Amino acid sequence: MKLASATTLFFTSYCQGFSPMARNIVSSRTLVAGTSTLLREQRMAEKVLANAKFPDEWPFTESDLTRADESPDTVFYETPRLCYHIDDAAVAALTEYYGETLNDGDDVLDICSSWVSHFPKEWKGGNVVGLGMNEFELNKNERLSSYDAKDLNVDP
Repeated sequence: MKLASATTLFFTSYCQGFSPMARNIVSSRTLVAGTSTLLREQRMAEKVLANAKFPDEWPFTESDLTRADESPDTVFYETPRLCYHIDDAAVAALTEYYGETLNDGDDVLDICSSWVSHFPKEWKGGNVVGLGMNEFELNKNERLSSYDAKDLNVDP
């Protein structure tokens, strides 16, 4: 994919199937890979890790890291769900953030995409590619230039 700008932005919409902890992270902010953002996040991570206290032994068992439903994700995503997966405040925060970060013509990979992306209405994207698991939902997303429906657990 040819990029419209030097900075490549990767955005993720909320995606069902995450652990409760990941749900909070994804719904509170979007994961972005951009030069200035990565540097800022690296500095924050360094501060957090400067005085970190780690246990002597790994505190988790294998069962602590299993999903509540171990069936293949494709089973869950077979049925289209044309609903919002985050609340109104999170939608507003994402839309505002995108409005401050994206420029017209920017290319975006919308990871865990669905029937809706939360870009500002006035934003004119470049190549906006959706990656999600339900083709019907992806096909309904008018903000996407193209999409790919696939299970990254099966075919990364």
